[in-house]
Amino acid sequence: MNPNDQTVWGFKLPLGAAALVRAALQVTLRAGDVDMDGYPDFITVLQSKKDATDVRGVIMRNIPCSNNCTSGRTLEIVWDVPGLKDIPNVQIAAFFDLFEDGTLDILAATNTKQKWKMHALRNTEIFDSCFLKVLVLGGLCHHNCSVDPYGTNQPGPLVRYNMTTQEGKPLVSTSVQLSQSAHFPLQLPYSLFGLGQTPNFIDVLTVSIPASFNKSVHKREWVQIIPNSQIVIIPHPPNDEKKWVKRLFVTPSHLVFLTCIALIGTCIFLCLLVALLHWKERREDKKEKMQDAYRFHFDAM
Repeated sequence: MNPNDQTVWGFKLPLGAAALVRAALQVTLRAGDVDMDGYPDFITVLQSKKDATDVRGVIMRNIPCSNNCTSGRTLEIVWDVPGLKDIPNVQIAAFFDLFEDGTLDILAATNTKQKWKMHALRNTEIFDSCFLKVLVLGGLCHHNCSVDPYGTNQPGPLVRYNMTTQEGKPLVSTSVQLSQSAHFPLQLPYSLFGLGQTPNFIDVLTVSIPASFNKSVHKREWVQIIPNSQIVIIPHPPNDEKKWVKRLFVTPSHLVFLTCIALIGTCIFLCLLVALLHWKERREDKKEKMQDAYRFHFDAM
């Protein structure tokens, strides 16, 4: 129920009454840590029970539970998502990192008068949080294997990290890359973890890929990963984990830019202060020289 107008809402079924359409586009909660607090949030489409034409895309934020609940967490519906609330007749909504900055943006598809249209909404909220983004590729090459065989992102790899929070408590999080392909899931093609306001190094990053029949799972660990990193894992060859390649790209956070601006401003202020003191000192020296010159002429007389 929307507390703003006391209207009951339900999940929006896709357009079209055909069973094939409904089977292809099921009601789906698409996950993503939109506020970077380390807990998965969800985006979906709801429809008003009062007016069937009133359709809205909403975000279900994963927040601490204030009442008595078993898991300690609950979902809070954000009805007025900036930008998304102004898009009418939303049919599909999903998360995606449009600008490769570690912040999840929103993709929405609308259908008006049987015309489909895509909308891209940038997440302009600043959460001042760190993230870890991991993309596991296929590690396949066609003919020239002398260079790194990137391939494409493969379904099924498991990504897990271990770190220590600022309170000294251990923190473990796990994600599976492309765990579903049916029913139009629109999952992220990578694993994106929100680390919250914890700028600590990631102690251990573990990546494992599915193995063939009657073989053990292949995995490898990396230690001391910098937060706000985008990591590309190339598992080639798949059977030799020691040769797997890791590519790390660091994305500066907003605090880094603010720190640089503050540092530059401080340097400019100090330079102006030094220049002002130097100018005053030169003026005093010039004044003293003039007084010495007058005193010399007076003594000569």
